Amino acid sequence: MDFFKTLEEDVNNLIQEKPQAEESKNEITEETSIKPNKKFIDLSIEELNDLSKNVLDILVDALQDTHGTIREMAASALGELGDLRALEHLTNAIKDPNAEVRRNSAGALGKLKSLESISCLGEALDDENQDVRYWTVEALAQFQEPEAVKYMIDISLESDEFVSSIANDAIGKLTDPKVIPVLKEHINNSKVSLRTLITEVLGKIGTEEAVDPLVAALKDPATNVRRNAVISLGKIHSSKAVEALTEALKDTDQYVRGNAAIA
Repeated sequence: MDFFKTLEEDVNNLIQEKPQAEESKNEITEETSIKPNKKFIDLSIEELNDLSKNVLDILVDALQDTHGTIREMAASALGELGDLRALEHLTNAIKDPNAEVRRNSAGALGKLKSLESISCLGEALDDENQDVRYWTVEALAQFQEPEAVKYMIDISLESDEFVSSIANDAIGKLTDPKVIPVLKEHINNSKVSLRTLITEVLGKIGTEEAVDPLVAALKDPATNVRRNAVISLGKIHSSKAVEALTEALKDTDQYVRGNAAIA
């Protein structure tokens, strides 16, 4: 395709413009491979920097191509390139009329891991295409940030089990204490599976800040929630946690009592 032909020609032209660098490469001896020449290293870095900028420009131009397939591949390639200068272009491409372009743009934004893209990804969760929503959740899962977690929780409550299951998996992998306030807001959510998941995650985080919501969960009407709360409290070395576990020995469920006893 014209896109790849242009990219190949550009890289070749760049190499031809630096014959001395190419000669240096061809003349590396066994000795220089052990003790690299500083001048050669500098030339290589310069060449790579020029190449990166050149490829970025080509891919950004390709995002405007009239062919959807070209735009789709360009969006994916920008994610692999990992250059934050592509951020603005990808946030525009995530609104492309072509669903595959939107999907790949979401995936690319996840690879760039810029906090500036979280709100844009949040808007993409309303996309009519299931694949786009799926890749958007995958992208948001790259961020252990309160704003991203709010979006993932909202998606976990959706009726689309395919997408919500991805959100649940992402929530289950959270380990950063700064997301505790968001989790705490949903400790009384009407969905039992979410409350159960949150009590498990709070135990993985394992900080003092997680104790209060876990103690509150000991009064949950769902046995699974109380059981997870007991197990999680047992992972936190806190006098308040010990006190709550002692009280949990009186729980009506034998498994809750059993887990409290061994916690």
